[in-house]
Amino acid sequence: MRGLRYASILFSLHLSASCSTGGVNSPTSQEWDPKGCNQQNGYERGYNDALAGNAMNTLFGQWCREDLRESTYKGYREGFGAGTSRKDELVKQERADSAGSRPSSPRAYECKAKAFLDEFDGYGRTQAEAQSTALDACKARYHEMHCEIADCRKTE
Repeated sequence: MRGLRYASILFSLHLSASCSTGGVNSPTSQEWDPKGCNQQNGYERGYNDALAGNAMNTLFGQWCREDLRESTYKGYREGFGAGTSRKDELVKQERADSAGSRPSSPRAYECKAKAFLDEFDGYGRTQAEAQSTALDACKARYHEMHCEIADCRKTE
């Protein structure tokens, strides 16, 4: 009987500790720093979401202070729109490359993604493929909101 009571107390303590440290929707489990709640950071997150092909998702803003939430959301919407436009341009370019003479080299395009002071190279048959490769390399090390395309060029 004593062992059952002891197990019950341990379970209660575990449940209490897990609830106080935050569940799935708690700020501690999010990849968004509430100190970053501003229009510029919202723009960057929206732009990167659109470029990566992610659906618009503003759930991160729930962790922002009330007075900063609207400007953060505004920046996110503007960034998402700009990222969507850029992605559409890349798709058009890729279709044009595919319709014409597709470069045979897997390194026909070179792009560089940047996060903080680090650069990541990406190569591909099309500019879109090279950008995607560079962004993937960057996202392997940093959160995608910090990764952006710095430069692209045709190598052939």
